[in-house]
Amino acid sequence: MKCFYHLQADAVGICAQCTRAACRQCIEDIGGLLLCVGCLSLRQHQAELEEQATELNRQGLIQRARKRICWSWIIGGLGLVIGIFTGIAQASEEMRTHDLGDSWIIAIPLIVVLHIVLGGYLFWSMFWGTPVVWGWTKSFVKNFEMPTLNVNWVIWLVLLSCCISLPFSVAVYYSVFGGGIYQFFKCRRIARGTT
Repeated sequence: MKCFYHLQADAVGICAQCTRAACRQCIEDIGGLLLCVGCLSLRQHQAELEEQATELNRQGLIQRARKRICWSWIIGGLGLVIGIFTGIAQASEEMRTHDLGDSWIIAIPLIVVLHIVLGGYLFWSMFWGTPVVWGWTKSFVKNFEMPTLNVNWVIWLVLLSCCISLPFSVAVYYSVFGGGIYQFFKCRRIARGTT
């Protein structure tokens, strides 16, 4: 039997993948499998394509993570602005309804700053925590088969409000009490390419 690639040379083995006969120059033992040079180059090409696809996927993840981080700061800034207005409104209400005397010098700026910080943090952390809790909710609901119910619109409204209000409440608590910070640092590791 002659080599598929060198017609003048005698074959020493048959490729395990394409079953072509090959000479000693054209066949290699790879992990107990004999592969010809054609199949080896095809395997290398496929490995390079898979590596390129993996790298493109990684770069896409990094870009999405960077955009998400930028958007989180914009949303947090929006919360700061809303906090300014609510803080000023609360401070003016306090001044109008209570006789603060000289303590207004400390109380009013403290109320405004507290509203600003809490508003910014609330918006920022909800930006990070809400999608995670919504994902948990969707995967939880997928486990149940929903029967077709013939009920009136009031019951559907109650069911819908429970399906929205409960995950939203969980999202608030998860986000504010550390979940938002955890998700931010997780995304930051992705944006740096360290995961």
